[in-house]
Amino acid sequence: MVKDRFMKNPKWMWSAPMIAAAVLLTGCKDEAQTLKIKQLEEEASGHVSDMDSLNQRLRETEEERNKLRDELDQAKRTADRAKDEADRATRQMEAMRKIEEAARENARKVANRDPVEDAKKIIQEKLAAVWQIEGDQGNCRGIVCEVDGKTWLYFPATSLKGSLKLTVKDAAGTAVTKFGELQIATDANLVRLEIKQEVPIRFTMDAKAELGDTTRMFLANPAADGGALKLDETRPSNITATEVELNAYGSAAIHGLPVFNAETGTLLTITVPTPNSASDLWATALANDSGTIRAARLNRSIEWKPSNIGTLLTERRKIDELNKLTRLVSAAAALRPGASGLQINSMIAGSSQTARQIFEENKTFAGVQDLFKLDESLSSQKHRSSEADIKRQFSGLAGSIGSASRRTATELKAMKASPCNRTDMEAALKWNEAAIKKLDEALSSGGR
Repeated sequence: MVKDRFMKNPKWMWSAPMIAAAVLLTGCKDEAQTLKIKQLEEEASGHVSDMDSLNQRLRETEEERNKLRDELDQAKRTADRAKDEADRATRQMEAMRKIEEAARENARKVANRDPVEDAKKIIQEKLAAVWQIEGDQGNCRGIVCEVDGKTWLYFPATSLKGSLKLTVKDAAGTAVTKFGELQIATDANLVRLEIKQEVPIRFTMDAKAELGDTTRMFLANPAADGGALKLDETRPSNITATEVELNAYGSAAIHGLPVFNAETGTLLTITVPTPNSASDLWATALANDSGTIRAARLNRSIEWKPSNIGTLLTERRKIDELNKLTRLVSAAAALRPGASGLQINSMIAGSSQTARQIFEENKTFAGVQDLFKLDESLSSQKHRSSEADIKRQFSGLAGSIGSASRRTATELKAMKASPCNRTDMEAALKWNEAAIKKLDEALSSGGR
C-alpha cells in the first residue's frame, strides 16, 4: 500500500505534465539554493577575512598597548629614581649646610678661644706621667717620656744626694720595679732610667719646639696642701743652649718637675737643682724665694752615655761628706779658745749659723763631743789651764777634723766625676781648700 500523500490521489499519479513540472520546479529550486549557499559562503568568507583582519589589528593594538604600558612603567620607575636622587641631593645639601654651619661655629669658637686654656687641659690629662723618686737622703720628681719607642724616666740625679736606698713610685704611689739601662746627659744635670713595664700615660718630647724670651710657660708644682699638681704660669729668662731660668716665686724646693709651653702644651724643660758653683756651701733646700728656678732644656738634641745609679750616688755621697766636713772645719776655724771657753756661739763667716749649730748637727763626729767638753770645762772654770795647754788641746781636736777633711778631699779628687756631679765636686773641693786655709791660719795664730 502506497503511503505517499501524492499517491493517494489517483489524479496526481496519472498526470505526466504535473510530474514534469514538479521535477522542473525542484531542480530550479536546488540551483537557486546552491547559488544562495555559494553567495552566503562567499559572504561568510569575506566576514572571516574581515574577522582575521580585525583579530590581527586587535593583536597589534594589544601589543602596542603592552609596549605603551611597559614604557609607562619604565617612565614611572625613571621618575621615581629621579625623585629619590632629588631627595638624596636635598638631604646631602642639608647635611652640607649643617656641616658648613658647624664649621663656621667652630671657627668662631676657635677665634674666641684662649689657647692657654686648651693647653692646660692637654697638660692636666698627662700629669699622671709625673712620678716620685724617694731616697733615704733626698727625694725628687721625675717625668715619664716616650722616646724612640722606649719609655724613660727623666730626673735630676743630684737631688737624691747620697741615698743608699731608692724607690720609684708612679703617680698613684705604686712602686715600680722593672728597669732597663740608665743613661746620663753629657752636658746637663739630667739622667734617664728606662722603664720596662707598661706605662699608659707618657709625655712626648719635641726637640724642635721653640723656646724664647716671650714664651708663656706652665710649671707643674705641688699644691700647698700636698695634693695634686697644679699649673703655675711662668716666663723664661737667661736662656742658654742647655738650661733656662724661670720666674717662679715660692716654688717648692723639690726638683724634677715638668715645664710646658702654655699655648701648645708641649713639654719644654725639667726643673733641676742649682749647681753649687752658683750657690754656696751654706745653701738650704727651702722654698724658692729668690724668684728664679733652674730647668734643663728638653727641646734639643741631648747626648747620652751609659752609666749606673750606684756610681752617681757614690760620687754624691763623697761630695756631701766633704761638704759636711768643710762646714765642721769652718766651725772650728770660727772658734776663739781662751780661759773662759771656745766662744762656741760665734757666727761662722759667710753663713747664718753659729759654730755650736754646726757641731750640734754633727755631734757624733769624732772630736766634736770633746770640743763641747773642753768648752764646758773652760767656761765653768772647773780647773784652770795655761794658754799653751788650751792651744794644744784645741789644736789636737780641730786638727783631727781638718785631717779627716783632707783625706776625704783626696779621695774625691781621685774620682772621675760624672757630668751631673762635676760642678758640685769642683765647688766642694774649692770650699774645702778655703776652709782648711782658714783653720790653719786660726791654729797657727793660737785660735786668735
